[in-house]
Amino acid sequence: MRSIIGIVLAALFPMVLNAQEITVSESSEKMGKEEMWCFSARYNHDEEITREVLGQRIMEAGIKKGTEKKGVSIYKGATWNDISPAKCDYYLKTQSKKHKTTVYLCVSKGYNNFVTTANDAATAGNITAFLQKLEGQIAAAEAIKEKEAELKAIEEKNKEAQRELERSRKEQAEKAGQLDDLKKGQK
Repeated sequence: MRSIIGIVLAALFPMVLNAQEITVSESSEKMGKEEMWCFSARYNHDEEITREVLGQRIMEAGIKKGTEKKGVSIYKGATWNDISPAKCDYYLKTQSKKHKTTVYLCVSKGYNNFVTTANDAATAGNITAFLQKLEGQIAAAEAIKEKEAELKAIEEKNKEAQRELERSRKEQAEKAGQLDDLKKGQK
């Protein structure tokens, strides 16, 4: 088991180091029916794995209450220490096209009081850092899934080889029995 973990970590380490540099931008984005000021980042990963890693990060932050409306995940009155120690409303949306996913993250400290670099540089910096770190986490999760799939394929090959060995042994026993019957018939 230790060797498997070692192999997986050895495979993941270079991927995490070589993760692409992510540019985070600020802009107004339509979230559901409303225009909101968002931070966005584009990743060269499928939406499924991106959403999975985002979900893990949200759970790790201890944020439990969330709703989904028109493709936007909403977390009202939540404390997300990686971003801000204050209670805020968080709006998350992902859009995918040709295995590239864009994540939009809006943070509001009150009604229409969205965080921007101009009005809260510290929180904006935390959002940027969070979105940039997400690339390495997505790449690591993707590499783990790939290695798990490879391991599962190898296990399946081993099971098939074991079944073939059992069939071969059974056939060998039958042939040996037939040979014994023939030898007894000659006497």
